[in-house]
Amino acid sequence: MVAGRARVSTVRTLAVDAALREGVDPDAVSDMRLAVDEVCAAVLNRARPDGVLTCRLVISPERVDITVTAPVPDDRLPDSRSLGRHELTDTARCWTTGPAGGRLLHLQISRRWA
Repeated sequence: MVAGRARVSTVRTLAVDAALREGVDPDAVSDMRLAVDEVCAAVLNRARPDGVLTCRLVISPERVDITVTAPVPDDRLPDSRSLGRHELTDTARCWTTGPAGGRLLHLQISRRWA
């Protein structure tokens, strides 16, 4: 999907639906919804407007891993304060890959349910 804020609701809906199907507690699902919003916003704030936003969701009854990637103009990372609040995530990582002109920003958050 083209990197744009209108796409965040699609990612959020998929994440919530998958978590509910895995039997994740509704309160944890609410936290995950906020975490998805934050991680997508952090990547979109740096993304090239014509780039493609890629999201990878790995959800199980024990944990969730969300990785959001988009092309960026340089290798600057988002402000560390935008990597997810501590009550929403257990870990947050951010890195870039690729050469200049093809640089990708990756932001990954993880949270254990149990």
